[in-house]
Amino acid sequence: MLLSDYLNDSAVMLHDSLSLFTPSYQLTRWVNQARDQVAMDTGCIRTVVTGQSPFGAQAQAGVAVPGGAIAGIAPVSKFYTTPGQEVYPFAYANQTAIAQNRGTRGVCDVNNVAISWGGAVRPVQNWMPWDQLQAYARSYNVGVFSYPFCWATSGTGLGNKLWVWPAPSVASEMEWDCTMMPAPLFSNDDYDAIPDPFFSAVKYWAANLAFLASARNGQAEDMRQQYRMQIGTVAGAMDRGRVPDYYADVTRW
Repeated sequence: MLLSDYLNDSAVMLHDSLSLFTPSYQLTRWVNQARDQVAMDTGCIRTVVTGQSPFGAQAQAGVAVPGGAIAGIAPVSKFYTTPGQEVYPFAYANQTAIAQNRGTRGVCDVNNVAISWGGAVRPVQNWMPWDQLQAYARSYNVGVFSYPFCWATSGTGLGNKLWVWPAPSVASEMEWDCTMMPAPLFSNDDYDAIPDPFFSAVKYWAANLAFLASARNGQAEDMRQQYRMQIGTVAGAMDRGRVPDYYADVTRW
């Protein structure tokens, strides 16, 4: 969606189509803040940050294989663990993730992690809350190196960190299923990473911020209600849950 469309839609919500009361530069700031809010509330910008597949480059998303070609995405490699290193800032994935996804500025959450165990095996890692990883896994802190099999995060937002345990003994290819934040829009030439239909909620949150700034709290609450209704409708099919262990019940199959 173009920045001018966001500004026009937000101005209509403010009963200010001619921008007589809200400067466009300020409304642009509120639109970008609203886009951030939509991205955080819905997790609508998703990507898989992948290293070199053990099956060859053609197995990566973004290369022209049947069902795997994604416009504008180039093959990516060298997204690997570092031997002996257990913590990886989200920023470690940013160079790859931003290159894969135009109009984004960084990873804000990780939903799923897979790490190669060599050869043709790349299992999904068990997720643990940080306090449990600290209490039950990292308490064994001397000489524990192998292929990682569990992970946790510590921190918030773009400054978050991902931990794996045990610390990897070799460099292994990783895949992170990531949620990303959008880059701000400053002109119609900037690419909007908020996908359809999620961008339809942006105008309501931007109008909410504008009404709050002018102490029109009742109208601001009306916009918040419209926003919640909109994202509740368009995000109903989104599943951001994490599975602690994909393989625990494998024997029943």
